[in-house]
Amino acid sequence: GNRVGETIALGKLSSSEASVLLATEPLWAALFANYLIGEQLGVSDAIGGAIIVISCIFTAVDPGWLREKLGIEYDGDTK
Repeated sequence: GNRVGETIALGKLSSSEASVLLATEPLWAALFANYLIGEQLGVSDAIGGAIIVISCIFTAVDPGWLREKLGIEYDGDTK
């Protein structure tokens, strides 16, 4: 039952939105476990959650904008 609902909901999202949602699923599971059943989260859990969030931010940033902000010149040639 749950997977059917999840599949239908993910079908309504763009592929990038769905990938971010699925990538953060472990983070949401940990947060809900902490909130609902009092699961204790440690430093390694916080570091792992931060890595997930930072990774999602990096994949969402436009490469052209990032190159501009960092002052990287790019001619488009991959050779």
